[in-house]
Amino acid sequence: AVLATVTGTLAALALQGGTGKPRMIFDALLYIAVMVPGIVIGISTLIALVTLFNWVNPFLAAIWPGDAAPQFSLGTGSLIAAHGLFSMALVVIIVRARVAGMDRSLIEASADLGADSWQTFRYVMFPQMRTALLAASLLAFALSCSTSEALVDFDAPDGVRHAIWRVSSDDAPALSQAFASVETLYIADGHH
Repeated sequence: AVLATVTGTLAALALQGGTGKPRMIFDALLYIAVMVPGIVIGISTLIALVTLFNWVNPFLAAIWPGDAAPQFSLGTGSLIAAHGLFSMALVVIIVRARVAGMDRSLIEASADLGADSWQTFRYVMFPQMRTALLAASLLAFALSCSTSEALVDFDAPDGVRHAIWRVSSDDAPALSQAFASVETLYIADGHH
């Protein structure tokens, strides 16, 4: 979630200034990553990584001095990268929406007053983006934790929608630790 938030924020800031066909292509790729089911993204990412590793590994073996050239393979690193890219698409969409709604005159005023780009980001843009960054990071974290679909999804007689989730014994310690670090938690059940 941290990797997706940092890279997604940087990508959102970079894409905000873009126009034309390149921006349309990046927008389409972002929304495709959100709309396509997770299983399709997982299979396509697997195929892409295996294909990439099949190209890169022989190249490394050819140019590497000595006998033991490094070999890329599927593992924790590729899993983190693939999951981070999927979560990053959501972060980019959320942060870019906030950046688009920011008051541009404040950014221009900071430049007129002699602030460099880092000072403008730190003192003008970041305070306005904090809520979007928090929402994006929480969403990325929630998506990291929820790797399955609801076991039962139903509407109660009073019209309130409910979902029942099964947490596997492997996920229980991680979820327990995540909720233990939250000082206050309010779960709205729709009846109050």
